[in-house]
Amino acid sequence: MELLVLGNLSRDQLDRFGEVTSVAERWRAVAEAHPGLRVVANAADPHVAHAAAPAATTWVDLGAGWRGDAATCPGCGALLDWSADGFTCPGCGFARPESPYRLHDGALSRDGEVVPLDLALPGRWNRANAALALVAAVEHFGVPLDTALGAIRDVETVAGRYRTVRLPDGRPVRIYLAKNPAGWTEVLEHVARRDSAVVVAVNAHVADGKDPSWLWDVPYELLRGRAVAAAGERALDVAVRFRYAEVDHLLEPHPMRAAERLAGDEVDVVASYTQFLALHRRFG
Repeated sequence: MELLVLGNLSRDQLDRFGEVTSVAERWRAVAEAHPGLRVVANAADPHVAHAAAPAATTWVDLGAGWRGDAATCPGCGALLDWSADGFTCPGCGFARPESPYRLHDGALSRDGEVVPLDLALPGRWNRANAALALVAAVEHFGVPLDTALGAIRDVETVAGRYRTVRLPDGRPVRIYLAKNPAGWTEVLEHVARRDSAVVVAVNAHVADGKDPSWLWDVPYELLRGRAVAAAGERALDVAVRFRYAEVDHLLEPHPMRAAERLAGDEVDVVASYTQFLALHRRFG
């Protein structure tokens, strides 16, 4: 059996992939060509809702996250109206699909039954991924709920993401990967709620996006008042962005040396792709 799971759709670095609307239209063309295709999809993302509408879709309302690429209706181009209940289009009536599943406060609910996810993995984005995986496993593959939950809760790292290592002085460092404005925003919103120092480490190779102008689409203002360092091969670009965000910081290109120089009991290192891979090779 084939099952397609669609979480969200946002732009990547400017020089790597196609424009969001064109990608959504390609996804929709697949659904139109295969109307019996079984899909588990995020009802709260307008692009995903548009793309998966022609398929046999099980909708999961993951809540409104990144909206930076979802200002207009994928169908008619009118500005979407957003509310706590989702989105609607005043032009053509396109709206958030009705969903039997809803993710809220770290729990997945259906028909009054609330299932806490209780993940070892951090962040709202991982709870969203887990909700989609759980619905896919239980609804479409017949996996017992307790079995699926146990497997999801046992995951502590994903290919090195969220690994915790120790500095020479014994302090823990948790390593995050962030790849585009939507992902960076999710990670920064998470670390901003933690009592930790933060290292932002950015390279600009092909896998990172050679054009680092996407830094200006990320809300680094969330790091004001924290112990922060700019690191990576493009540490100076990060430092300039921090300056405009009024984020006091130190400059140290090597992310682990930067972590050593920051005060605090814990350090979070948020790294772009190739910088993350370098850390993964070192500690993996």
